[in-house]
Amino acid sequence: MDIWKLLLSICVMILGLSWIAPVILMGQIIEPNLHHLRDEGDPYRWSDFPPVADGDLLELSFESQANDVQWTLWIRQYAMRGRPWIEINGERVDRLSNDLRDLTLAIPVPPGTLVDGTNTLRIEAGGRPPNDMFIGEIRLVDRPVDQVLHETTVTVTVTDADSGESIPGRLSVVDHQGSLVSVGGESDNNLAFRRGTVYTLNGEARFGLPSGRYTVYAGRGPEYSLDYAEIDLRPGDEAELELAIRRQVDHTGYISIDQHVHTWDVSSSPTERMITIAGEALQMAIMSEHNLHIDWSDEAKRIGANRLFTLVAGNEVTTTETGLGHFNIYPVDPEASEPDHTLPTWTQLFDAIWDVPGVRMVSLNHPRDVRPGLLPAPLGPADFNAASGRRLDGRPVGFNAIEVINSGSTHTDPLQYVRDWLAMLNRGHRIVPVGGSDSHDVTRKFVGQARTYVAGDVRDPGNIDVEAVMDNFVDGRVLSVSMGLLTSISVDGHEPGEMVSADGPVQVHVKVQGPHWVTADQVLLYANGNLIRRAVVDPVVATDEHKWAGTWEFDPGGQDVHLVAVALGPGIKTAWWKVPRPFDPESIYWQTYVMGVTGAVYVDADSDGQWKSPHEHARKLIEDHGHNLRSLFSALKEWDQATAIQVACLLEESGMRPDSPELKQALEHAAQQVRTGFHIFEAAWRDSQVSQAGS
Repeated sequence: MDIWKLLLSICVMILGLSWIAPVILMGQIIEPNLHHLRDEGDPYRWSDFPPVADGDLLELSFESQANDVQWTLWIRQYAMRGRPWIEINGERVDRLSNDLRDLTLAIPVPPGTLVDGTNTLRIEAGGRPPNDMFIGEIRLVDRPVDQVLHETTVTVTVTDADSGESIPGRLSVVDHQGSLVSVGGESDNNLAFRRGTVYTLNGEARFGLPSGRYTVYAGRGPEYSLDYAEIDLRPGDEAELELAIRRQVDHTGYISIDQHVHTWDVSSSPTERMITIAGEALQMAIMSEHNLHIDWSDEAKRIGANRLFTLVAGNEVTTTETGLGHFNIYPVDPEASEPDHTLPTWTQLFDAIWDVPGVRMVSLNHPRDVRPGLLPAPLGPADFNAASGRRLDGRPVGFNAIEVINSGSTHTDPLQYVRDWLAMLNRGHRIVPVGGSDSHDVTRKFVGQARTYVAGDVRDPGNIDVEAVMDNFVDGRVLSVSMGLLTSISVDGHEPGEMVSADGPVQVHVKVQGPHWVTADQVLLYANGNLIRRAVVDPVVATDEHKWAGTWEFDPGGQDVHLVAVALGPGIKTAWWKVPRPFDPESIYWQTYVMGVTGAVYVDADSDGQWKSPHEHARKLIEDHGHNLRSLFSALKEWDQATAIQVACLLEESGMRPDSPELKQALEHAAQQVRTGFHIFEAAWRDSQVSQAGS
């Protein structure tokens, strides 16, 4: 009897719990598991995927009735590059999303697609460049997509935690597995909808969801905190949420700018783009359509977003026909003629670019990406010596800015673009570091995920003085290029773009900021591209906003230097702010990262009132000592590694190979930094030799 009472109690408890347990979307389970697919013959792509894929095709048979109305296919995908077709019974139904994040999609199955009896679903791996992907957890629901996505209703208000006022923001909706799920709603003048994401311009959002358990996150880019709420929804439920976030990153005196934003040529309407710019707390955005001058200021004004930011018309000059590179140019007169992007030579192209009325900034975008129509990469080893910053084809530089962070096209090595920039500074080119998102859509690449902080007055963000900002841009007054972390530097009180006169040691103060959901783990300080200090961030000392701060003393020893600081940390892997994988990976091994790179502070250490690059010093040494290597290397012992690299480059330009016996013998008696510099140059020279031989 006691046993039966116990069983009865258990039954009652189970029945009772069923009333409060979350309801999972009903329907027919076609495939409960995820399958790892890879194109047949393609190489192993990512180290975090199994070395052996399940195959290049997912083909499933399932029993069903014929559908005389639209039904819904509920399907999960992860790390999708390309847009494979979903086929049912030989008919193409829809395509998967070209998105590397974890998504669960509601796919419409048109009437008449299914038959009574056995049906076949087929998905073939695809996409270029090749990729690993997961597909599965497929469910068939015998209702239209609109009904499925509006089974419940959710209303969210995003507020500023300090003022209590509603503010723009981004809402991300994930299920119990952390997968972004399709939501019900249509974009309008206040809301921008995409799978798993809702942007709101005024802080208010209303959307539908299938019944189930979800977490709703509210954020506003890397300057704000994150708030969230967990909800269990049953059919017919109406949930109301208030999520409060606050600014945690202080950049007073500097303007947050995304210098690489697309709209016209992509899957983001102009209205949606205005909403996303506000939702990520950008204060200025450079419109950069491919080979088009576009100005969306009237659209921003129409929906009332113009008070939140200033737009600047630009153009991403895209040389598909000639493969010379991609270059953002701004500001431009929208009514002016676009430069001819088909011009065959570098010199002709830049003459045309700089002839565009109003242009102040020309940025080399994603400098090492290898893309169709962009071979070889502009800073690839065939045309560029990465140690010395020298262009090997003899072409003038032409641009005055370079993307050191492109969040939509990250590099396997997070410091590669930074080293390229520092090498070009050593060569004597006053090039400004910039960052941009390269966002081509609403959510696949978040606008403002990478951004540039440029000196300027932002008290009225809707009416920023663009010319004044461009003056500061050209002068290199860039506080930080940021992807999740804002790193700032001051040298004896001087900030980036400024020159410090010093006849002895200088005090270098570095600070790293970021929201509570971002972590820094190391801070690096470079002098003329040489790593001179490194700090490991103590997570116990770090706070939500201030990750690290410290002061280093550095003695330049009478040689002019440029000082730059970099902070690095583990990347965000969660779907609501996932840092993309490298567009063109150099290795299957890759760790996601966040980072912040400061602009350069210039130290005039020889007190002559001007800053001279290592290349200028190297030229003077060659003039004084010629090819007398013993005399030259004796003089070089007073100079740094960067100057030694420039001397090695000048010797090579004059015909002395880095691997010549004469040079090798002389180096045996040189100072350590000289030997190291020459070895670094020789390695880069060999890379170029190999690349040129193979091209």
